[in-house]
Amino acid sequence: MKRLLIVLVLALSPVSASAGDVCDDLWFSRNQVFDAYGYCFGSALGKAVFGNSGCSTRSPSLSASDQAYVAWIKTQEEEWNCRVDNHRTNLNVDLLFLRRTLRDPVVLSGYESACLGWRGDYVALRDGHSGSSPIIGEVRPGDDIYWEYTWIGAPDGWDFLVARQASDGRALAMGWSRAVIDPKLCSRLAG
Repeated sequence: MKRLLIVLVLALSPVSASAGDVCDDLWFSRNQVFDAYGYCFGSALGKAVFGNSGCSTRSPSLSASDQAYVAWIKTQEEEWNCRVDNHRTNLNVDLLFLRRTLRDPVVLSGYESACLGWRGDYVALRDGHSGSSPIIGEVRPGDDIYWEYTWIGAPDGWDFLVARQASDGRALAMGWSRAVIDPKLCSRLAG
C-alpha cells in the first residue's frame, strides 16, 4: 500500500511534468543554435522540429559565444537530468512557431514569477531586444504576465515576457519588451 501511494504521488507530481517540459525546451534551445548554423539533423525529432531544408553541414563551426551558450544549456540539461527521446516527432514547447522566429533566443529557466491579472495598457512584444525588432505579439489587459525564461547578453531594461490566458494558463504570446511592469497594476503577484 505504501509503495502504491509513493508511485501515485510521483505520477501526479507537477515537478515531474514540469521537468519534462523544461527538458523539451532546453533541447529546443540548444538545437536552435545548431539550426542557425545550417546543421543537418539526423534524428527524427530534429528533422520534425527544424527540418533539413537548406541544411549544409553535420559539423558546424560555432562562434565562441555560441559554443559557450550551448555549453551553458547542457549544464542546465544536466541539472534537470534531461533525457529527451529524439525518436519522437514533437516537443512540448509553448508557442514553438514563435520561438523558432526569435532573433534573440531565450532558454526556459524552470522557475517563474508572474503578474496575474494585468490591469495596465497593451504591451508590445518583439522578436528581439531592439526597438527596431518586429512586433510579434502583445500583452493585453486581463492577461497574466510570466517571467519564465532566461538569456545571456540582453541589454539592460529588456525582459522576455509570456502572456498567458488567466482562465487556463495557456500561452497567448511571447517576446521581448522594454515596458516597465508596475506591480501595482497586477491583481496579484506570484513567484
